[in-house]
Amino acid sequence: MFTCTGPFCSECRTRWFDHDDPTGNGDFEVFSDLRSIYPREICPQPIAIEVQTISGEPASSTSNTFLNYDATYGFACVNADQGSKSCEDYKVRFTCPNEFCQGCRTGWFNMDNPTSRGDYETLLQLQMLYPSQVCSRPVAIEAMTVSGVPAHKTGDVFQM
Repeated sequence: MFTCTGPFCSECRTRWFDHDDPTGNGDFEVFSDLRSIYPREICPQPIAIEVQTISGEPASSTSNTFLNYDATYGFACVNADQGSKSCEDYKVRFTCPNEFCQGCRTGWFNMDNPTSRGDYETLLQLQMLYPSQVCSRPVAIEAMTVSGVPAHKTGDVFQM
């Protein structure tokens, strides 16, 4: 995922947040809680919310029923509403007015599979494969495994 600036950005999204785990009563990713924990990362009045499982499945594709799913409250999945099942573990991100962001984030890309040489996800190759989805001069980059583990927590050594 790259952070871009300028005209490439048509909307401003936060990073994904997963503050609560689906234990006890359910999974609650409440805007006011997230905003108090991460005040500089979430705008005071988001205009939209996206919700997906921590594995990346959109909330709308799961079989869970939701108590709340909106930008002003956040997200709530209550175990008692799920019948014999429990809530899955969800993460949320917010869309904020453009003036809140100094840049925007692209989607995640995975063009290469690890070989004996390693795993290569280069900006030039991604720009060639996805010309309208990656800006020409990103200002930051994030990397994680396809299973969602941030790169810095893998123990891997990175060339670049």
